[in-house]
Amino acid sequence: SFDTRGSGEVVSVAISGIDCPLLGNPRTATDLVCVTPVLSSAPYDLVVSVGNRDSLAFDVDEDPPTVTAVRAVAAALGAGAHVTVFGRNFGGSAPMAGSLQAAVGSDACTPVDWVSDSSIACALAATIRSSMPAIAVRLASLESAPFAFTMTDVTGDLPRHAVGLRNKGATVELISYDAVAATADLLAVFPIGPIDYGLSAVDA
Repeated sequence: SFDTRGSGEVVSVAISGIDCPLLGNPRTATDLVCVTPVLSSAPYDLVVSVGNRDSLAFDVDEDPPTVTAVRAVAAALGAGAHVTVFGRNFGGSAPMAGSLQAAVGSDACTPVDWVSDSSIACALAATIRSSMPAIAVRLASLESAPFAFTMTDVTGDLPRHAVGLRNKGATVELISYDAVAATADLLAVFPIGPIDYGLSAVDA
Protein backbone atom coordinates (compact mmCIF):
# COMPACT_ATOMS: atom_id res chain seq x y z
CA SER A 1 0.00 0.00 0.00
CA PHE A 2 1.19 3.54 -0.84
CA ASP A 3 -1.17 5.13 1.67
CA THR A 4 0.99 6.71 4.37
CA ARG A 5 -1.63 9.00 5.92
CA GLY A 6 -1.08 9.19 9.62
CA SER A 7 2.27 7.37 9.55
CA GLY A 8 4.48 10.23 8.33
CA GLU A 9 6.44 7.81 6.14
CA VAL A 10 7.92 9.18 2.91
CA VAL A 11 7.01 7.57 -0.41
CA SER A 12 9.55 7.75 -3.24
CA VAL A 13 10.07 6.19 -6.67
CA ALA A 14 13.37 5.46 -8.41
CA ILE A 15 13.93 4.26 -11.98
CA SER A 16 17.28 2.57 -12.49
CA GLY A 17 18.45 4.23 -9.26
CA ILE A 18 17.44 7.75 -10.40
CA ASP A 19 14.77 9.62 -8.44
CA CYS A 20 11.41 9.91 -10.20
CA PRO A 21 9.78 12.94 -8.52
CA LEU A 22 6.21 12.35 -7.41
CA LEU A 23 3.42 14.58 -8.63
CA GLY A 24 1.72 15.43 -5.37
CA ASN A 25 0.83 12.92 -2.71
CA PRO A 26 -0.14 9.34 -3.57
CA ARG A 27 -3.56 9.49 -5.23
CA THR A 28 -4.71 6.24 -3.70
CA ALA A 29 -3.22 3.30 -1.85
CA THR A 30 -2.44 1.72 -5.24
CA ASP A 31 -1.72 4.71 -7.51
CA LEU A 32 1.45 6.83 -7.87
CA VAL A 33 2.38 9.36 -10.56
CA CYS A 34 5.96 10.58 -11.06
CA VAL A 35 7.92 12.56 -13.65
CA THR A 36 10.29 10.32 -15.58
CA PRO A 37 13.91 11.49 -15.22
CA VAL A 38 16.44 11.59 -18.05
CA LEU A 39 17.55 7.99 -18.48
CA SER A 40 20.22 6.15 -20.40
CA SER A 41 19.40 3.22 -22.66
CA ALA A 42 16.84 0.59 -21.60
CA PRO A 43 16.12 -1.75 -19.87
CA TYR A 44 14.98 0.01 -16.71
CA ASP A 45 13.85 -1.15 -13.30
CA LEU A 46 11.46 0.68 -11.00
CA VAL A 47 11.50 0.55 -7.19
CA VAL A 48 8.96 2.14 -4.85
CA SER A 49 10.08 2.95 -1.32
CA VAL A 50 7.73 3.55 1.61
CA GLY A 51 9.70 4.66 4.63
CA ASN A 52 12.58 2.18 4.93
CA ARG A 53 10.79 -0.53 2.95
CA ASP A 54 11.59 -1.10 -0.74
CA SER A 55 9.48 -2.94 -3.27
CA LEU A 56 10.89 -5.60 -5.52
CA ALA A 57 12.40 -4.18 -8.73
CA PHE A 58 9.85 -3.98 -11.52
CA ASP A 59 11.01 -4.13 -15.15
CA VAL A 60 9.81 -1.11 -17.13
CA ASP A 61 9.01 -1.48 -20.82
CA GLU A 62 9.45 1.71 -22.82
CA ASP A 63 7.51 2.41 -25.98
CA PRO A 64 9.63 3.52 -28.95
CA PRO A 65 9.11 6.91 -30.61
CA THR A 66 6.24 7.07 -33.09
CA VAL A 67 6.06 9.57 -35.97
CA THR A 68 2.55 10.57 -37.01
CA ALA A 69 3.13 13.66 -39.17
CA VAL A 70 5.85 15.83 -40.71
CA ARG A 71 5.36 19.48 -41.57
CA ALA A 72 7.89 20.52 -44.17
CA VAL A 73 8.23 23.14 -46.89
CA ALA A 74 11.10 22.99 -49.36
CA ALA A 75 13.10 26.17 -49.09
CA ALA A 76 13.66 28.22 -52.19
CA LEU A 77 17.01 28.22 -53.98
CA GLY A 78 17.76 24.61 -53.00
CA ALA A 79 18.64 25.30 -49.37
CA GLY A 80 17.96 22.76 -46.64
CA ALA A 81 14.46 22.81 -45.22
CA HIS A 82 13.47 22.87 -41.59
CA VAL A 83 10.88 20.29 -40.66
CA THR A 84 8.72 19.77 -37.61
CA VAL A 85 8.11 16.14 -36.69
CA PHE A 86 4.99 15.24 -34.73
CA GLY A 87 4.30 12.03 -32.85
CA ARG A 88 4.78 10.68 -29.35
CA ASN A 89 7.43 9.25 -27.04
CA PHE A 90 10.11 11.81 -27.97
CA GLY A 91 10.95 12.19 -24.27
CA GLY A 92 9.04 13.67 -21.35
CA SER A 93 11.87 16.18 -20.87
CA ALA A 94 14.80 17.37 -22.96
CA PRO A 95 16.90 14.23 -23.60
CA MET A 96 20.61 13.99 -22.97
CA ALA A 97 22.79 15.44 -25.75
CA GLY A 98 23.10 13.02 -28.65
CA SER A 99 20.42 10.61 -27.44
CA LEU A 100 17.67 12.05 -29.67
CA GLN A 101 18.36 11.65 -33.38
CA ALA A 102 16.43 11.87 -36.63
CA ALA A 103 17.32 10.70 -40.13
CA VAL A 104 15.77 10.87 -43.57
CA GLY A 105 16.97 7.76 -45.30
CA SER A 106 20.72 7.69 -44.67
CA ASP A 107 20.98 11.48 -44.20
CA ALA A 108 20.90 12.89 -40.67
CA CYS A 109 18.33 15.60 -39.94
CA THR A 110 20.27 17.92 -37.64
CA PRO A 111 20.38 19.58 -35.26
CA VAL A 112 17.47 17.93 -33.48
CA ASP A 113 15.63 20.43 -31.30
CA TRP A 114 13.40 18.81 -28.68
CA VAL A 115 10.13 20.72 -28.32
CA SER A 116 7.99 18.30 -26.35
CA ASP A 117 7.18 14.61 -25.99
CA SER A 118 5.13 14.98 -29.18
CA SER A 119 7.20 17.38 -31.29
CA ILE A 120 10.80 17.87 -32.48
CA ALA A 121 12.40 20.01 -35.18
CA CYS A 122 15.44 19.53 -37.39
CA ALA A 123 16.96 20.64 -40.71
CA LEU A 124 17.18 18.37 -43.73
CA ALA A 125 20.32 17.98 -45.79
CA ALA A 126 20.73 20.37 -48.72
CA THR A 127 19.87 17.61 -51.20
CA ILE A 128 16.12 17.99 -50.78
CA ARG A 129 13.66 16.86 -53.39
CA SER A 130 9.92 16.46 -53.71
CA SER A 131 10.04 12.70 -53.10
CA MET A 132 11.96 12.17 -49.87
CA PRO A 133 12.96 8.90 -48.16
CA ALA A 134 11.05 8.06 -45.00
CA ILE A 135 12.04 9.77 -41.75
CA ALA A 136 12.82 7.87 -38.55
CA VAL A 137 13.36 9.15 -35.00
CA ARG A 138 15.67 7.43 -32.53
CA LEU A 139 15.69 8.04 -28.76
CA ALA A 140 18.57 6.22 -27.04
CA SER A 141 18.19 2.58 -28.14
CA LEU A 142 14.59 2.90 -29.34
CA GLU A 143 13.77 3.77 -32.94
CA SER A 144 10.50 4.62 -34.63
CA ALA A 145 9.15 2.92 -37.70
CA PRO A 146 10.01 4.86 -40.90
CA PHE A 147 7.41 7.50 -41.78
CA ALA A 148 6.98 8.51 -45.43
CA PHE A 149 6.29 12.16 -46.24
CA THR A 150 6.43 14.59 -49.17
CA MET A 151 7.89 18.06 -49.55
CA THR A 152 6.02 21.11 -50.83
CA ASP A 153 8.12 23.23 -53.18
CA VAL A 154 7.04 26.86 -52.83
CA THR A 155 9.63 28.27 -55.23
CA GLY A 156 7.06 28.65 -58.01
CA ASP A 157 4.80 30.67 -55.71
CA LEU A 158 7.40 33.38 -55.10
CA PRO A 159 7.03 36.65 -57.06
CA ARG A 160 9.74 36.84 -59.69
CA HIS A 161 10.39 40.56 -59.23
CA ALA A 162 9.68 43.11 -56.56
CA VAL A 163 10.42 46.83 -56.67
CA GLY A 164 11.38 48.72 -53.55
CA LEU A 165 13.33 51.58 -52.03
CA ARG A 166 16.66 51.26 -50.24
CA ASN A 167 17.81 54.10 -47.97
CA LYS A 168 21.56 54.71 -48.33
CA GLY A 169 21.74 57.76 -46.05
CA ALA A 170 22.47 60.57 -48.49
CA THR A 171 20.49 58.91 -51.28
CA VAL A 172 17.51 56.65 -51.84
CA GLU A 173 17.89 53.85 -54.38
CA LEU A 174 15.07 52.38 -56.42
CA ILE A 175 15.81 48.68 -56.88
CA SER A 176 14.28 45.69 -58.60
CA TYR A 177 14.74 42.45 -56.65
CA ASP A 178 14.66 39.04 -58.34
CA ALA A 179 13.31 36.69 -55.64
CA VAL A 180 14.32 33.50 -57.45
CA ALA A 181 17.84 34.48 -58.52
CA ALA A 182 18.32 36.50 -55.32
CA THR A 183 19.79 39.45 -57.22
CA ALA A 184 19.00 43.16 -57.07
CA ASP A 185 19.23 45.63 -59.98
CA LEU A 186 19.64 49.37 -59.37
CA LEU A 187 17.04 51.35 -61.32
CA ALA A 188 17.59 54.91 -60.10
CA VAL A 189 19.23 57.01 -57.37
CA PHE A 190 17.61 60.03 -55.73
CA PRO A 191 19.52 62.44 -53.46
CA ILE A 192 18.15 63.26 -50.02
CA GLY A 193 18.22 67.02 -49.30
CA PRO A 194 16.13 70.11 -48.53
CA ILE A 195 12.72 69.88 -50.15
CA ASP A 196 11.24 72.92 -51.92
CA TYR A 197 7.49 72.74 -51.50
CA GLY A 198 7.01 75.92 -53.59
CA LEU A 199 5.73 77.94 -50.63
CA SER A 200 6.14 81.70 -50.34
CA ALA A 201 5.79 84.09 -47.43
CA VAL A 202 2.56 86.08 -47.25
CA ASP A 203 2.62 89.55 -45.76
CA ALA A 204 0.13 90.06 -42.95
